[in-house]
Amino acid sequence: MAEESFPYQEIATGDRTVSASMFAKHIGMMRSRGVASGVDQELKVQATSPTALTVEVLPGAAYVGLTELRAYRNTLTQPLTIFPSDFSNARHDLVVLDLSTSTNPDTRRVTVLLIQGQPAATPLDPVLIQTESRYMLPLARIVVPANANSITNSDIVDLRAFSQPVSGGAPDIPLAALLQNIRDNRALICFSDLTGFISTTDPWDLGMQAATSGSAAIFSAPTDIGGGQVSLKTGTTFNSQAYVGTLSRASIDVTRNPYFACRLKPDAGGSTLFTQGWGWNSQTNPGNYILFVWHRAIFRSSTTGNLFAVTSNGATETTTDLGAVYTLGDEATFEIESTDGGTTWLFRIDGVVVATHTTDVPTINLYTTVGIQNNTIGGTDHRIDNLDFVYSHQDRS
Repeated sequence: MAEESFPYQEIATGDRTVSASMFAKHIGMMRSRGVASGVDQELKVQATSPTALTVEVLPGAAYVGLTELRAYRNTLTQPLTIFPSDFSNARHDLVVLDLSTSTNPDTRRVTVLLIQGQPAATPLDPVLIQTESRYMLPLARIVVPANANSITNSDIVDLRAFSQPVSGGAPDIPLAALLQNIRDNRALICFSDLTGFISTTDPWDLGMQAATSGSAAIFSAPTDIGGGQVSLKTGTTFNSQAYVGTLSRASIDVTRNPYFACRLKPDAGGSTLFTQGWGWNSQTNPGNYILFVWHRAIFRSSTTGNLFAVTSNGATETTTDLGAVYTLGDEATFEIESTDGGTTWLFRIDGVVVATHTTDVPTINLYTTVGIQNNTIGGTDHRIDNLDFVYSHQDRS
């Protein structure tokens, strides 16, 4: 049998019977739900070869459930057929491990399942059932492009979370597997789930710094926007700015296939906003996001304009107006990536490619940056909210 899972109760009699629910509760007290690290290929989801409207789930193991966890083991590659694509809009499908504690022996199991999303201009993930009797553990998001006839690895977003002990100790994950779970052992800088105020001068997390000027401020207090996130506030004085980034501490080499991701809620814009941006720039100061003398690959908006995807070679720019696919002020995950040594740059919002640039591309090292600056004498405070994580990597070879 390729897929196995336990425990499920068959007969429970007598005063010393250990029921399946009791057993599952004890597993839940020992492990968190998620993929078991180091077992086979850790249930990785990948495109098939040759590519088609199919993906496959590689062998591995996991613990699945809400509080009562069932152990799952997959010993063979599981193929999945993607539903036909929509002609006009992209769609998000989810590959999950589907747990059912039904009394029906034919459905009382954990098994791999593909859940189809709804096509839309800005597609959303389908809603998962996550109760005690039915629990869906996500493994990957399949971004199905409009009018697609195949799925490639670039269309697959890894959503695996790895199980760890519930003892409060360090995760039971080998370092190599942990780094790969971050992203292919290539991390440059990263922060996530901040819990207190962050320093405006000292480095924090993996190479990040925060900076302010004028009346600008940086908050991560629960009373401001909720724990685990950062708010960048310009303040009300002229040219006040707040930003986080690598400053002079770590830069990316544009020829080594850099990747950037962050999740945030940008300012909706206005006549008193000078600029805001997130991605890479050869200077981290927000005032430099719009100057042609700097190289960049960045999401950027200024004053009342829409959000743009921007690349620059330090002399001229290529811009793509994203107003048709994204509204400023909406929280989203933003990604920028080059996969051919800096010749082509992809911009994604919530996993969907919204711009591809091959002209006016950067040719020098860049710094990771997220920042905002105002352009008013007083009375207006612009802000980037819900900054949940910033992440950059590049090929190390």
